[in-house]
Amino acid sequence: MRTRVYIRKAAVLALVQQFSAGRDDALREVVNVLLDDAEVEEIRIAAFALVPHLPARQQRGVVQPLCDDRSRALRNLARRFSEAPREQELSSKQLPGWIERLADEDYVVWNEAIQKLSDGDASIVDPLIDAMCVHANEPDFCRRAAIVLKSLGPRRSRSKIGDALERVDQPLALQTLIEVIGAMRDRALTYRLKDLIDRLAEQPIEERGFDPCLRVRAQAHRELAKIGSRVAIADLRETLNRRDVRPEEDMLRAIARIGKKDELPLLIRLWMRETEIARQRIGKTVLKIMRRERIRRNSKIFSTLTGAQRDALEQILPPRRRSAAAADRKRSSA
Repeated sequence: MRTRVYIRKAAVLALVQQFSAGRDDALREVVNVLLDDAEVEEIRIAAFALVPHLPARQQRGVVQPLCDDRSRALRNLARRFSEAPREQELSSKQLPGWIERLADEDYVVWNEAIQKLSDGDASIVDPLIDAMCVHANEPDFCRRAAIVLKSLGPRRSRSKIGDALERVDQPLALQTLIEVIGAMRDRALTYRLKDLIDRLAEQPIEERGFDPCLRVRAQAHRELAKIGSRVAIADLRETLNRRDVRPEEDMLRAIARIGKKDELPLLIRLWMRETEIARQRIGKTVLKIMRRERIRRNSKIFSTLTGAQRDALEQILPPRRRSAAAADRKRSSA
């Protein structure tokens, strides 16, 4: 019996953690346990850990009936929670001042602002993102804003961050949003990066072929690749095939995760026109794809390579054993 209680308690605490991380579907089950007076008291006390994660209105709805619960322990918990002083929520007039403090050079000032803003609700997301656009050339401000957005979690900020991907143009602000999305591990939000990639790919490139948002797209490709998605593979292939841009490290990381045999000739051509340092990274990417997809060096996919491309592939691949090389020569002579 004791073991069963321990397991159920652990399960309830796990659901509380899931809810705090943005899994709304965990809410109903935990609330049902908390309000069920036939449930084991110890498990109900564990479920009370959900209350601080609820919005203020829901907190009152859950805590009020518990103040008269038949369990003394739960009555005491509920009453103490109800009587505890609440920190005053940020008003719309106070919010801009606290956001601006994120730009302060004094650690005490900007750290206090992070703590204050992290206790806020969804109403702070849009003003914070707008401020990131204003401070788009200040990495410190954007890093601190990212801390706040991550602490809010997907429940409070998912939709607003997704909408911001459609209107924000500043590269550093976009990189910050992508970093936050990656930390949230929200698949639906991550898939919206495909629309961002398409939007940025349509923007005109500046003089001398400079693309200010290339790194942003590379970072977005990396996050999509982390969840195994190839929805933006066309843009990734097209960008790596361009001769007027250098390959971004995040793009190589992305294609190393999701690349298949069709991407290997593209990478070999890219290897041929790059510097020695870049060739090392590209070569490692080729090897990762070949290992993951179980592609041999004599695969049919390489039959269309030119002589120069075949030589490049041999330089990328590890040296063959003498017996294997002799067998290849024998087959070619036959």
